[in-house]
Amino acid sequence: MLSHSSEPLLVLLLALLIVSLLAELSQFHTDLVSPAVSRRGARPLRPRPPDDGAQCRAAAAAPPPASPTRVIPYGQLKSPRGRKKTIDTRGYACPYSDCRYLNITDPAVHALVGYGHHGHPDPIQDFYCQAGRRKFSARRHTSLYGLKIPRARVAQVLHAVAEGLSPHAAARVFDLSETTVRSWITRAGQHSRSLHDPPKAPACPASGACATRRTAFEGSRRDRSRLALGRL
Repeated sequence: MLSHSSEPLLVLLLALLIVSLLAELSQFHTDLVSPAVSRRGARPLRPRPPDDGAQCRAAAAAPPPASPTRVIPYGQLKSPRGRKKTIDTRGYACPYSDCRYLNITDPAVHALVGYGHHGHPDPIQDFYCQAGRRKFSARRHTSLYGLKIPRARVAQVLHAVAEGLSPHAAARVFDLSETTVRSWITRAGQHSRSLHDPPKAPACPASGACATRRTAFEGSRRDRSRLALGRL
């Protein structure tokens, strides 16, 4: 029989034995679940090679972007002889797509010269592209192109419509057909849209002279009708 003085010692020894058994079991469980992590640590992350993804392969196979071709000013290509330009061609550009000076409005770069007039009694300026060897009207790609009525008459009608006059009333006031008035309004709207969203220009020279005919399109309806008429 054990004495009463040895019972607390036995309880203490049993408690220590149980604690040591629990510690051994927990260590065994850790080694069983993740032996590699416990022995060698976390696996380092490695970046994937460029050929691993479809987008990376497509980007690597794409050709490099072509460098913009510099447009040589026409004054450096032609002979210095001949008559000097007397008509300002600033703001106008060759409209033909096969011309190297397409949409270039800088007079120091493009090859435009004045080429007389046509129309009566309201003369319309003509231009000649020396590079493309073709002429065109200054009203080309504007709301007045192909109209035989003086531009002042068209401007009066559009200004009246911009002030709030209906097409039917404008036709009655100016003694015109309502169909004619509506066609002028449609022309002015299409021209205004082309000025607001101009097409992209070709490759520009280093001097930045390849500016398209971009015009600010902001303001009241009266300003928009004036803008649609241009400066012709």
